[in-house]
Amino acid sequence: MKKMFSTIVFVIFCSSLHGAVSITGKIIDIHTHQPVIGANVTVYDLDGKLITGVIAGVDGIYQLEGLSPGNYNLRAMRMGYKTLVKNSITVRPNIPTYIDFELEEELLHMEGITVRPKFFEKPEDAVVSTRSMDFEEIISQPGGVYDVQRAVQALPAVVSGSDQNNEIIVRGGNYGENLFLVDNVEMLNPNHFGWQGTGGGPVSVINTDFIRSLDFMAGVFPARYGDKASSVLDITLREGVRDKFHYKFDLGMAGAGGTLEGHVGRGSFLVSAHRSYLSLIASSFGLTAVPHYYNIHFKAVYDLSYTRKISLLGIYGKDWIKIESSQEEDEEIYDDIKNISATSDQYTVGVNLKSLYSLGYYNLTFSRTFSTWNHDIIDTLDNKYLLNNSEEGENTVKFDLNLNFARHTKLSFGVFIKNVTFHYKTWARPDTLFIYDSLGNIIDTTNYITVIDIDEKADTWKYGGYAHLRHNAGTFLTLGLGLRYDKFEYTGFDCLSPRLSLSFHLAPGTDLNAALGMHFQSPQWFELAFDPENHFLKSKYTETIVVGIEHLFADDVKATIEGYYKHYRDVPIDRSSTTPDPNDWDGVFVNEGEGYAKGIEFFLQKKVMKNFWGTVSYSYSVARAYDPRDKNEEYSWDFDYGNVFTAIAGYRKEFFRENWYKKFSGSIFYKFIAFLPFVPSDVSEYSFKYRYLGGKPYTPVTYHFEWRRWVTDPDQPYNSARVEPYQRFDVLFSNRWYFKSWNLVSYFEVENLFNHPNVWEYYYAEDGEVETVYQMGRMIVGGVIFEF
Repeated sequence: MKKMFSTIVFVIFCSSLHGAVSITGKIIDIHTHQPVIGANVTVYDLDGKLITGVIAGVDGIYQLEGLSPGNYNLRAMRMGYKTLVKNSITVRPNIPTYIDFELEEELLHMEGITVRPKFFEKPEDAVVSTRSMDFEEIISQPGGVYDVQRAVQALPAVVSGSDQNNEIIVRGGNYGENLFLVDNVEMLNPNHFGWQGTGGGPVSVINTDFIRSLDFMAGVFPARYGDKASSVLDITLREGVRDKFHYKFDLGMAGAGGTLEGHVGRGSFLVSAHRSYLSLIASSFGLTAVPHYYNIHFKAVYDLSYTRKISLLGIYGKDWIKIESSQEEDEEIYDDIKNISATSDQYTVGVNLKSLYSLGYYNLTFSRTFSTWNHDIIDTLDNKYLLNNSEEGENTVKFDLNLNFARHTKLSFGVFIKNVTFHYKTWARPDTLFIYDSLGNIIDTTNYITVIDIDEKADTWKYGGYAHLRHNAGTFLTLGLGLRYDKFEYTGFDCLSPRLSLSFHLAPGTDLNAALGMHFQSPQWFELAFDPENHFLKSKYTETIVVGIEHLFADDVKATIEGYYKHYRDVPIDRSSTTPDPNDWDGVFVNEGEGYAKGIEFFLQKKVMKNFWGTVSYSYSVARAYDPRDKNEEYSWDFDYGNVFTAIAGYRKEFFRENWYKKFSGSIFYKFIAFLPFVPSDVSEYSFKYRYLGGKPYTPVTYHFEWRRWVTDPDQPYNSARVEPYQRFDVLFSNRWYFKSWNLVSYFEVENLFNHPNVWEYYYAEDGEVETVYQMGRMIVGGVIFEF
């Protein structure tokens, strides 16, 4: 950290002359993706003063020249389309800023109607429970540490499992129920140190700097998305610049890396590489268990013609960690475990061909995603305790076609086929249950669990298709109808998933929305591999209905209230949980899990049009499951938090436009204190986040001295106790300096500022002792970014 601040001090001694900047991009119709010819693009400063404007050409491309560095609001408008605003766009010297607009048609039905600019974008064909975010909104979130999934966790429908994990858990759901797409390519789990069957981890493999925008859908998503029960995170990456080569270096607490981008013929590319460096300083801090990881991210785009484009995506990540007991003190990690080592690799590659034609466009996508896990646990006698060597992969071809009729009706349909493979190899040492008398003497033994010795492979297929109709019935109603078919050859299971959505436009800026649908999700591979009886598990599914109203209080202020009911059926659970015997686990799963979630959510957002921005979200929910031991009884599901509240607020100021700052920043004194996070810079932003979650439920266990075991007694209700409520307050200071041909960005964040003790879980030792394991305490995170 000292070196980081020294670097900032050194570079700020340099001259801070500002070079000229430019903004360029393309304006297209959101439904047809055809260029919107003659659209007018205007630029305003944050005080609302018009700076300049330009008309888009026949290809929909516009270019604005001669601007000074800073933040601007861009407005795109054309007769017959809704005016769209991109707010607080950062433009940098000698680095072009690319901003694309997707305009939506608007019926002009009568005179005297005031056309309001549109600040809030929504995913196409999605009506309820949707949020869209751009790059600036992602990186401005305190506690997000430039992580796209942690940014999404601030939304009202989402909770997290713990501070150590960025898993997206939606409306009473569980791990692994979110679908990830990057440029139309599906990923299994875009995180380092992610576990099988989940969608989270401590560190993302996706370079946030590559992200143009994201769409998050938390309920009744369109029919083109499938095989997930709860939600969709659809990420769109930006293209590389097309003027010359530019590069960027970043250094933070978690690692270091760089990005290179530029043009190649009629195309462009982006490539980045990042690596953790904690291993280099581990000895200085006395660390013995250090996570290692690195990732490589690549995107290239090439224009085959005016109407055809091909893009290539590549993401690779590797991570490993080894936890060893102290040889000096001969300590064990826990119980009789001595060493743990874990290594995982993953890669995702994809090729997408996009072609425009008179009625719309199509996408043809080829992709492969593949992950491996290698875990070894060694006991204190240097014998194997557990071994896991597993692989999962998908090879996918999908075709999506979008047709527009009469300018108010859109039909989308598509087909896909996946070759899915897995190799699940795991072994665990047979566990013996010792039975003790009152004096602690062993009087008997028995097998505690069935021996785990699995070596299962599969090479099978998933295929299906969908159709989705969107129709604007005048100016009052938008109707959506969708149907999806999925077939999984391995289990022999197939299903139809209907979707219906309605949006009533009650008044300018006020919509009443409703949707209902079914969403199926295939069993996880580890569930299928554990036992031959699991081969024919059915897919679990949810039946969801959502009703809500959204209202614009101002052009940049929007509120949404939604109520929902979500019913889970055919959830795979281990068979032993259906019996009162706590010691009869046998690796067999059955489709006997059932439950529901219901709740109400409120979300208020103010976009940053000038200085202030923020969001407030609150949800109250009930997530319950039927006790598989007695279906007449219910219990709180694992993520039934009840009350969830999040408040985020920020203030952004362009100090370089102030006369007093120009004098102050030129002084020698400023050069020595500029590295302090609260000292003004050319552009400074200060923000905070407060997060509250009701106590997470857990099941109390009982220590049986005669077994030296903690077990769930047959008459013990599931999740009948709760930990203390979770509270956390984060602050973020971001600073940017403009120089003649480059930029410097620094960020300083304090997470859990008040060091609130948030319980993660309880550890139950074999000697009967209980230890409380806490989530992250106060943590300071900082970093610098150099842009050329």
